[in-house]
Amino acid sequence: MSAIELIAERSRSLTEVQAETILVCMDALAENPTPNARDLMNLPPNIRRKILSQQVARAEKVYRNNPDLIVEENEPPLEHE
Repeated sequence: MSAIELIAERSRSLTEVQAETILVCMDALAENPTPNARDLMNLPPNIRRKILSQQVARAEKVYRNNPDLIVEENEPPLEHE
């Protein structure tokens, strides 16, 4: 199921207030598609934790599949061109 289909399905059971809150969040994402740390800190703690835990899970998959990305403490930092 695509993300759009999932959103449509889950939104059917929302109360009016919940739906309005979601619309405000969607508008904010449309205006600023790349939230910064301040945006994240302004979210309720439970939502912030959920977002961060999802990002950690994604990052873990990336690093497990690409061990070359891991820098050991005794390695010099990579140089950027």
